[in-house]
Amino acid sequence: MIPRSLLRPLGAALAALTLLTPALAGTLTVGAPASGAQFTDIAAAIAAAQPGDTILVDAGTYLDAPPLVIDKPLTLLGAGSSATIFRALPADPFDQPVPLTITGLAAGEQVRVGGLQLRSQALGGIPARSVVVEDCAGLVTLVDLANQDDAADIGTDGRVLVRNAAQVVLDTCTFDGGSSAAVTAPALRVEGSRVVVNGTVLRGGNAASLPTPVATPDGAPGVLAIDSDVWIARSIVVGGNGSFASFGLPGDLNSAGGAGVAAQGSSLELWGGPGNQILGGQGVLSMASGQVDDSTGGPAVELDAASGLVRTVDLALVPGFDGSGGQTAAEIAGTGSVTALPTELASMLAIAPIVAPGSPALYLISGEPNAVGLTFVAYGQAAAQPLPLVEGDALLAPGFVYLRTTSLSSLGSGLVSQTVPANPNLIGKVAVLQTYMVGPSGTQSISAPMVVAVR
Repeated sequence: MIPRSLLRPLGAALAALTLLTPALAGTLTVGAPASGAQFTDIAAAIAAAQPGDTILVDAGTYLDAPPLVIDKPLTLLGAGSSATIFRALPADPFDQPVPLTITGLAAGEQVRVGGLQLRSQALGGIPARSVVVEDCAGLVTLVDLANQDDAADIGTDGRVLVRNAAQVVLDTCTFDGGSSAAVTAPALRVEGSRVVVNGTVLRGGNAASLPTPVATPDGAPGVLAIDSDVWIARSIVVGGNGSFASFGLPGDLNSAGGAGVAAQGSSLELWGGPGNQILGGQGVLSMASGQVDDSTGGPAVELDAASGLVRTVDLALVPGFDGSGGQTAAEIAGTGSVTALPTELASMLAIAPIVAPGSPALYLISGEPNAVGLTFVAYGQAAAQPLPLVEGDALLAPGFVYLRTTSLSSLGSGLVSQTVPANPNLIGKVAVLQTYMVGPSGTQSISAPMVVAVR
């Protein structure tokens, strides 16, 4: 039973969240020279910010030589990944700057970054990684971040690299590994960390054809997890496509498609929800000196013997086609353990992850048909807390409040529309929402977190 004191309307809930903001936190602004903003480049605002401050970046393109490095608790919000573009310029022709690095957070500290498109230009037009989160005992929330480069990372660390991080949430992000003539990179590489992915698109790097008599690399996985704990819900994850050597010699020179998700010594929670897909990359068919050379597609999931997978019944796992258009790869490859859950579990997805005061906030809830979901909201995330007899972990910061109850349809879906109060004090706030759900079968679950920023 939920206490009546928690049953508050949206306005009261969001008003309560404003009280959780540190009293001494300030707001810094970044914009064009004539905009009246305090700063004209983002890196300078980060350097000037005090722990707990919020940095608001106007729409526009920012060509900054210094990449963004955040090593203290703060919130950085652009106007949206389609509106606010940050391009890190190389210090020299051989430099490959990472546009955004988050590092050195102590336990109890939080960084929230959202609403940015991240680009990095280096020699030959080859971009570097887009985001690195490394050596963080604190918590990191990333919402509505994207990269829009066509080529791939020249290393294999991936577009987003998370290493030695206590907990990172990616919500409503888009990262594409692109293609490379030499190596392929996953969209997300996780090492020794816990990562939660919700409502996000991750595409592993495609292998490009090579004009040499050497076999090309396989397509990269969409997600590569190494000694990590990864929870993916309501997302699209795709392995990179294979390619062929175009030197003209016969032989097995074609490469295979990559796995959608590849795990090494890792624990995977893969949940469904409408529109979710985890797909293997495509193989390739080529003709060298009159000989047909066909390569296989990638599996949807690849597990080594030290990895385990828990999957829901509505999770769409699709192996990639081979070069001849046949489906020869397995949905799940490898020798790791697999546990299948018998029913749909709670999931959430924001129609727009960044909203303005006074505007409607729309989000979708799904799960078991005719289930009932109770949605809660907090200012920030907390370390994962497992709940007895409940699938999923609670990630809401202390002080969370009840938002509303939603009854799902016979198809297991619900659309929620609520108006954000027209209160300018809400600008810069980042809300984390989760839905606790009970279905007719008695199954209890809590969704992966959905993130909404007020800008």
